Amino acid sequence: MVNNPRNTWKHLLELEEQSSFRSRLFCFSARPFRMRGARNGQSVLMLNRPLRCPANIGCSCPHQLYVNLIDGTLLGSIVQKPSCSQNVFHLLDADNEPQLVIKGPWLAYHCCLDLAFKVYSIKGGRSIGRVIRQWREGKDMFHIAFPLDLHVLLKLLLLNAAVLIDFLYFGSH
Repeated sequence: MVNNPRNTWKHLLELEEQSSFRSRLFCFSARPFRMRGARNGQSVLMLNRPLRCPANIGCSCPHQLYVNLIDGTLLGSIVQKPSCSQNVFHLLDADNEPQLVIKGPWLAYHCCLDLAFKVYSIKGGRSIGRVIRQWREGKDMFHIAFPLDLHVLLKLLLLNAAVLIDFLYFGSH
C-alpha cells in the first residue's frame, strides 16, 4: 500500500498473506487468510478473513475482514452486506458500530474497465469519497479518495476495504 500526497510515493504498509496451499487451491477468492502488515520491517497490523461460502448464494455468508493491531487489539472490520442491486460493505469500528458504507456496481467483475465504489458517511448519508479500481495494461491499481480530516482509523479501514474488494472481485492475489 502506498500513498501519493502531491505526486510523491512512499510505502505505507507491506502486506503478506498467510494461508494454506489447500485453501488457495480449493477456496480461491473465498479462502480464509491472515495477512500481516509491516511498516519499515516492523509488524504493525494483522488482517484476518474467515472462510466464507464462495458462491454467496442467497447472501447468507457475507464476507468479512477484521483489522487488528499486531497484539490482537481489534481496530475495526469490513463486512459485506446483502444487496440484490449493488455491492455494499459496512466499515465498522472496534465497537461494531457502522461508520462508513461503500457501495459499488452490481457487476464488479469487469476486466479492462475502471470501477468506482462510492464511500458514504453513516451520519448524513452523503458521499465523502471513492475507492476506484483502475485497470492498466493487465495490472490492478486502487485509488482511494477521502477527506483529509477523516479519522485515521477510518482511513486505515478504507485501505483494507480495497484489499477485500480486490480479493472478492478482481482476483489479484
